[in-house]
Amino acid sequence: MPGLLYPAYQKFYSAIRNLERFEKEGNFFDNISALDGFLTEYRSITFVMQKSLAHTSYISKYHELVNSGIFDSWLNKQRTKSVHQHPTEFIKEIKITVYFPDFELSIGEYVCTLETEEPLSNVLDGIKEFFAKINPIEIFFSASFSFIEKDTGENFLQKISSGINAMKLFMELMEKYIGEKCILCEQLKAKINESKFSLLPVDFYTINDYVYFPRKNEFVKADKLALVLNGAPIPIKSPLSGLNKVSSDSKLSYFEKFILLNAKIGTTDLMPTIVSVYNDDTFSIDTYHSSIKTVTYRKLNETAKNIGSGKIKEIYFMMTYLTYEAECLAMPSCERQENAISEHLAFMMVDSSLNQKECIFDKTQLKDAESILNHIKTNLKNKLDVGANNMTPIIEAFSKLKKN
Repeated sequence: MPGLLYPAYQKFYSAIRNLERFEKEGNFFDNISALDGFLTEYRSITFVMQKSLAHTSYISKYHELVNSGIFDSWLNKQRTKSVHQHPTEFIKEIKITVYFPDFELSIGEYVCTLETEEPLSNVLDGIKEFFAKINPIEIFFSASFSFIEKDTGENFLQKISSGINAMKLFMELMEKYIGEKCILCEQLKAKINESKFSLLPVDFYTINDYVYFPRKNEFVKADKLALVLNGAPIPIKSPLSGLNKVSSDSKLSYFEKFILLNAKIGTTDLMPTIVSVYNDDTFSIDTYHSSIKTVTYRKLNETAKNIGSGKIKEIYFMMTYLTYEAECLAMPSCERQENAISEHLAFMMVDSSLNQKECIFDKTQLKDAESILNHIKTNLKNKLDVGANNMTPIIEAFSKLKKN
């Protein structure tokens, strides 16, 4: 027999299924339909739960949580408009940003409406000549999509993401309070957690990363991977003291423990990782992989912007660097990779006082924990070398924060 929360979970899943029809490059008609369907089903979750619990002792807990401010009323207001006034109305903005090893350059923002929709391919074709002037070999850039609600100016996908997280928490709290076991609920919950809007980092469905080769007149879109823990995208904030599990040696800094944790894996071929350490002694990890360098450039610049909040005190960065003969520098990066003569695993750190550290390993130096610790003690530099260019946005962000 279905449990008391089954109807609500089914509505939640229906809302997610509608949302999965939304595509950043999709046409306005399809995306409006997807958002209208999501809003209707999302609002129905609490309607059907209230009916299910109406004649039980659990209804008071339901009202307590609903009235606690757990939900943002914005989504409900949008649902009312889409049902009783007009279909969902939004403006699509496409921002083009070019990335260099040490900085970014915003080169244009394109605004599309229902009446003036323009395919992304047209936007990209219109800037090819400009790209060729910047660099005739290759251009690293991203196309970032935002969907702005017409009346309020709010970002639809950000509001929806917050709404999904709030509903997950609400359902979890009600499930714990009621305490019943429902096989159907568990199956639906698994499907909800497998949705791209539940599972993937937001940049997977709002940003396209590219490299453009002017001589070939060719765009290559990045293939991306992200580390996901416990069915949720990261970064997730965790206590910094968790790194003490790597080593109980109090003389080692947390950065050194981060190095040891990863170097012990024994390979230079690790996924790039950005660690943000917060003032409250928690940290978040963004571990990813991409077929092109654009993603790394973008993520480091995004991390630099986050430093402006004043809540971050250190940034760690781990990445594999390849070395080449000098004549390879005129080649596109994809061709340089094929001609690499060696690779090194690099660890970098910059903090809010502008202290810098860097430690580099080649394959022969990634052995047992003892040899790795010895390498750290003898090779940890108090300045950036290999990673100096890539960490420039981080240094500049901390420097700006310090001046303020």
